[in-house]
Amino acid sequence: MNRRGFIERITCLTGAALLGQPWQARARRLNHAARQSLGVLVDTTLCVGCRACELACNEINVDLPIRPEGYFKDTSVFERRRRMDASAFTVVNRYQPEPSGAPVYVKFQCMHCLNAACVSACLVSALTRDATGAVVYDGNKCIGCRYCMAACPFQVPAYEYTSVLTPRVRKCTFCFNTRLSNGEIPACIEACPMRVMRFGLRDDLITLGRERIRKNPGRYVQHIYGEQEAGGTAWMYLT
Repeated sequence: MNRRGFIERITCLTGAALLGQPWQARARRLNHAARQSLGVLVDTTLCVGCRACELACNEINVDLPIRPEGYFKDTSVFERRRRMDASAFTVVNRYQPEPSGAPVYVKFQCMHCLNAACVSACLVSALTRDATGAVVYDGNKCIGCRYCMAACPFQVPAYEYTSVLTPRVRKCTFCFNTRLSNGEIPACIEACPMRVMRFGLRDDLITLGRERIRKNPGRYVQHIYGEQEAGGTAWMYLT
């Protein structure tokens, strides 16, 4: 596969009726659905910290705060470790593994777990996992209990503490409503000039990741982060 290519047309899976079946059959079907869901393979060795993904995320999510001109070109943000919040669904952080080595840039966003703890914790099904693999949020159902925030192993969901009347839980939704459901790839992936992220079926991305590791053993850690962590995640990383 061409490492700079990416899937632009996607198909959504239809859900299978699982109720009333033996648990082994349900497990097999759920496992199959997980393998066929969509995902992203992030090659951190290619990221240069340009923050184009942050800009694209801010623009596609029109209810996020409008940032001042030049905000996404400001490299001073790398002086501290940032995390997602109600005003930013994705952030890029810089790390310096070796004092004399090159910096490593890593993009963070919702990992869209295969067996999402936030979905399990939600009392009113305000958070659900779509067949595409996107963990999406319905603010009309949310009662503000914030159990999802406590359950998430990656500390992703954020709360609008500044909104008194209608606070929401905020996080990356895989561009589900704005792009994914229309057959388009997430905005951050399309915006990346270095093609750091590959989008496609999760199973295919795992195969691609293993092939890159096999061909470049000195370049990568011999592990795809997210393949098994937290039960498996849609977003996976090569480091």
